[in-house]
Amino acid sequence: MSPRRCKGVLLLTGTPMKNGKPANLFPLLKAARHPFGDDQRKYEFYFCAGQQKAWGWDATGSSNLNVLNAHTTSHVFRMTKEECLGGELPPRRREVADVPVASRHRTKYDRALRDLAEAYTLQQSSSGGGMGGGPGESNEILAPFNSLRQIGSNAKVEPVVALANRILLEESSVVIFTSFVAVARLVHDRLAEMDWAGELLTGETPPGTRQGMVDRFQSGLSPVMVCTFGAGGVGITLTAACTVVLVDRPWTPGDVLQAEDRIRRIGQKRACRSVWVRAFPLDGQIDALLEAKGANSDEVVDGRGGGGGGTRAAPKVSIRELVETVLSGGGGECSEVRREGGVRQDGHEL
Repeated sequence: MSPRRCKGVLLLTGTPMKNGKPANLFPLLKAARHPFGDDQRKYEFYFCAGQQKAWGWDATGSSNLNVLNAHTTSHVFRMTKEECLGGELPPRRREVADVPVASRHRTKYDRALRDLAEAYTLQQSSSGGGMGGGPGESNEILAPFNSLRQIGSNAKVEPVVALANRILLEESSVVIFTSFVAVARLVHDRLAEMDWAGELLTGETPPGTRQGMVDRFQSGLSPVMVCTFGAGGVGITLTAACTVVLVDRPWTPGDVLQAEDRIRRIGQKRACRSVWVRAFPLDGQIDALLEAKGANSDEVVDGRGGGGGGTRAAPKVSIRELVETVLSGGGGECSEVRREGGVRQDGHEL
């Protein structure tokens, strides 16, 4: 369309700040021709606590969020699902289920944590012992960290199956989400062995078969729907269930909400609940990260969140910082690993 004929730009999104960082909002403001979108460096300096570091320009923080909210409300119109649908949706609540895991799984988890500690120590050595915070510094520990996450989720398979079995004795259906295909397959197979026929929806599922799976679940032929977040977290209706179980969580609050809302759509008449399964301190740390991201987004978009106009680190997907938290004493998972990994225990910043 010719610029002369364009009267304005309307951007439609459910997650304007998906990662809870003010930097996420800049491209949208630029596209909508907001004055704050004219100069990215100035925007990042004032609203992202932008500063020059040894490895380059860092705009991953947040600052003056109340000012950002005050000056962008003219260009942001937000209506929540509840506001749009009025009283058509039932209430929803979240629950946390702390589950025990078998000793063999805890041993595997501790071994993975040891591997992570070794990778972390090597990363420290290669950077001269400093913690400059550059984006590339997390690359060396990304693989062992993801392995730790998957081992932690795999350890929760049996408790999740037991939880699902209890739910199905009282309810007609249940939806289960995980980040990992292997975990989804295990949960699906274990429930099938208990005579709970179910559907398995992952990225490997052929597109032509997906609607049939949803139809069988919605009709009651399949009481179980096990999904990965990427494959089943958006675009489908699973209102045959009123409980969704999250074995683990994705990295962003928006993805969590999308998955939870598969059961809370038009046509749902029962109160809905979402069960967040935790087994290790790392689960709680990731959940806290999600809450912090959500608070940042609320503060900028809705003017609520409680952060005020101060400067603080924005919630972010920082493998390095999460690893520091895990290894420096957050929960006492494995003191032997922390000693072998050479991580300081005196409470000082690493």
